[in-house]
Amino acid sequence: MINLSNPLDTPVCFKVKTTVPKRYCVRPSSGIFSVIFTLPVMLQPFSYDPSEKTKHKFMIQSMILPEDCDNFDAVWKNADPAKIMDSKLICILRMAGELVVLPSHELLFEGNFSVNRSLAWYQDRLPSQFSLSSH
Repeated sequence: MINLSNPLDTPVCFKVKTTVPKRYCVRPSSGIFSVIFTLPVMLQPFSYDPSEKTKHKFMIQSMILPEDCDNFDAVWKNADPAKIMDSKLICILRMAGELVVLPSHELLFEGNFSVNRSLAWYQDRLPSQFSLSSH
């Protein structure tokens, strides 16, 4: 289970993609967030193959819902890629006896990452009345 949050005062649409869609049930897999809202999303594996050592990947895409939206599917087809935020997650399935406690991470960024650069990326996409700062 993951929680997706919309801290903005405008609706946001999202969708969850995976590299192995036939292996997971994702509910809801897409939708619209109300203003300042948190939504639980279930990622339920259909089966477990202990011989499979690959890392399954998920990508959560989100963007501010256009004001003139009357067709949810068309929103994604006509979306400006610069307005879509991608968050990538890696999932490794383990049986109960194999559980390993790892430090908690909110997001996994691939490639070069710096807090200030990432904050600048988000800041450029937020409405002007919002601001971000690093802790």
